Amino acid sequence: MTTVPPPAALILDLDGVVTDTASQHQTAWRTVLEAHDLPFSLSAYERTRGRSREDSLRVLLGDHQVDETAFMAILEEKNARYLEALDALTLRDLLPGVLDLLLAAESRHWQVAIGSSSRNAARVLDRMGITDLFDAVADGESGDPKPAPDIFLAAARMIDVAPAACVVVEDAGSGVEAGLAAGMRVIGVGPQERVGRAHVRVDTTRELVLDVLEPALVAAVPSTTPATSIA
Repeated sequence: MTTVPPPAALILDLDGVVTDTASQHQTAWRTVLEAHDLPFSLSAYERTRGRSREDSLRVLLGDHQVDETAFMAILEEKNARYLEALDALTLRDLLPGVLDLLLAAESRHWQVAIGSSSRNAARVLDRMGITDLFDAVADGESGDPKPAPDIFLAAARMIDVAPAACVVVEDAGSGVEAGLAAGMRVIGVGPQERVGRAHVRVDTTRELVLDVLEPALVAAVPSTTPATSIA
């Protein structure tokens, strides 16, 4: 019988878990698409959660076709506008409950990493002044985008912790699937219909209280335990 190691590390998604740059993403996508005479759909935008920049654009385009030159131009313009918006980020943009979660992990001597599809993850942390709170950053350059497990597995290698001892914190369905595929325990932040396959689910980051969640995490078997909601 294989013994499952206890949790020893947190790997946090960035957008929607550590901070919420959804409005910056949305404004950048809308502005650039409209500049190219392409429609922006809010329902399509909602489906881009957790996806890479390229996959997000494909979702947003839907049935609309653009050539490769236009596709790449849209990506570059969107990223430029998004980066401009990031300059306004501060520590005040850290989501509620996250700092206490990080401090609780530190008190347990857990490693803490970022596992994000964003290629701008390090820049976001720097702008917020919280880079030193993390032991490693695995971003969109770390392999295939979620729901592939590459980014989370890269984070585990960076902090030298076995995947089965890592706890992923995710707010996107694709991120939950990536954590499960990596053989890690997963905390889902958000509604049941979006993150319900996580081992443990909470409604908001305010509920990421490690003293409350830890018993369920210890009991969870990576990739196989059904979801448990924490009221």
